[in-house]
Amino acid sequence: MQSMTNTDTLDVAATVAQIQQLEKAGADIVRVSVPDMDAAETFGQIKSSSMYRSLPTYILITK
Repeated sequence: MQSMTNTDTLDVAATVAQIQQLEKAGADIVRVSVPDMDAAETFGQIKSSSMYRSLPTYILITK
């Protein structure tokens, strides 16, 4: 199953929390919107967060 976050990508905590919720619901793939450079930089923070590293789910970036 795959899904997509609907959080503001600039909100790291909310985005990671939603990824965790989707993973618990059975998502194998989660898409995260990265519409601009600010969001791209924030996605780097999401990837480096300790919360993200514990996720077995694949994260895809969409523009």
